[in-house]
Amino acid sequence: MAHDLFLSYSRKNKRFIDRLAADLREHHVDVWLDTIEIEVGDLIHLTIEQGIEQSRYFCLALSPASLRSYYVRGIEFETAFARMVRERRESFILPILIQRVDEPLPARLAGRAYLDFTNKKLYAENVRKLARKVQLQSDLFSGQRWYKALEISPFGEIVGIGEITQVAPTGPSICITWTRSTVSRADIYYNAANVHYKQFSFDEHGRVVENMMYELDGSGGWRYVDTWRYEYDPATGRRVKKFVEKTGARSYRVLDYDGHNNVLEERVVTLEGAPDLSYGYTRKLFEYSEDGHVLREILYDQDGDVVRTVERKTD
Repeated sequence: MAHDLFLSYSRKNKRFIDRLAADLREHHVDVWLDTIEIEVGDLIHLTIEQGIEQSRYFCLALSPASLRSYYVRGIEFETAFARMVRERRESFILPILIQRVDEPLPARLAGRAYLDFTNKKLYAENVRKLARKVQLQSDLFSGQRWYKALEISPFGEIVGIGEITQVAPTGPSICITWTRSTVSRADIYYNAANVHYKQFSFDEHGRVVENMMYELDGSGGWRYVDTWRYEYDPATGRRVKKFVEKTGARSYRVLDYDGHNNVLEERVVTLEGAPDLSYGYTRKLFEYSEDGHVLREILYDQDGDVVRTVERKTD
């Protein structure tokens, strides 16, 4: 890749973008910017498309002007979205909000988490977050990050939710370890004590296909708990099944999505496809916040009655 980040924006927001690009370069992010990369005589459409194809990430600066821009919506976003689908990289497009917008966002952006640059007090922190996101998947990156929760995205990426600086003294926290940009382990803490860890296996597309959980055995060692395996739709690349195997239980979770790749429903079924009654619930529905994070999970039994509701904190 020739660049780390392609910046897509309206020329009406050029002053802000020039500052952002300069600050990202201070964080060692190689930015593709039209005013630098497009030279006299270049074919604009072709140069833009090549820039997107040769950048590791695509950053879309949202404002009223950019949502009305033909180049932003008609060329840059469409090219980026096509690459995201082709390469099955759900996190390729990174939206940032630089001005408040009253009109609805494009349907393919709805539910996607964004950085809010309209709060000037958070500018420096958002620049740091954007730079860290881009650098996180670098071929040279090895290290750890702390999060409040962990999820496997519909396209099999490991997603840390609610980044924190270190292990939380109370409640859950997860330390994800990368080795040259591949997740090698996730340690799960509760009240600052390491209680579980996960190990992952990946397919040739970089998607998680196996997730093995271990817990403390009471004598200073670890014992095996369960294994989750994931299946993907060959046409869309989306995760459609989760298979769990542990002592005394083997079953599938079958997933249904909305139009924005949010899991709406998870059904627990036996290997034969009948409802599995051994978990105390057979169906789980998900409710989301405006920025696409899971707020709560509602569990139902085979009669359609609510078994319990699980609140999820992502901040």
